[in-house]
Amino acid sequence: APSHGYLAIAHGELAWHRGEFDHALEHLDRAMEIASGSNDPDLQAWALMRRGQILIARGDLEEGWSLLEEVSVAAVGGELGPYTTGAAFCNVIETSRELADFVRGREFSDAAQRWCERQTIRGFPGICRVRRAEIMRLLGSLGEAASEAQMACRELAEFSPFFASEAFHELGEVR
Repeated sequence: APSHGYLAIAHGELAWHRGEFDHALEHLDRAMEIASGSNDPDLQAWALMRRGQILIARGDLEEGWSLLEEVSVAAVGGELGPYTTGAAFCNVIETSRELADFVRGREFSDAAQRWCERQTIRGFPGICRVRRAEIMRLLGSLGEAASEAQMACRELAEFSPFFASEAFHELGEVR
């Protein structure tokens, strides 16, 4: 059942955050096995995305990026649900920032912005704006970064105090 796949992903995330990369990948392998037998493209995307992030955290950059790009293509192509699409954009942009690949981060933040503008989902536009503002700041586009961060602050104020705090933090970084 797909729910078992999502549970395997959660167990993998826990192991990942404990630094147990091999153990985490075992859980993700199980999730991918379950996803391959289901008709749930979001489950497969989450399994691939988390596997890619774990591989990158472990130092396997090339293999990890290829998985993240596979998920990104599915997101850009409209093959995934809205939540998974938004999460894919945010995770790829965040990973780009962590690896100082700001050009790739900007490309994905532009794609995320186009996607967010077409959605009526609360939250993701603001969260994506925080990630976009980070990339803009790191590329030296401080005016654009400040504008994105201010919009994120407004959008996230009632949606989520946690993400609103990230937006205010980014605005402080820009200033």
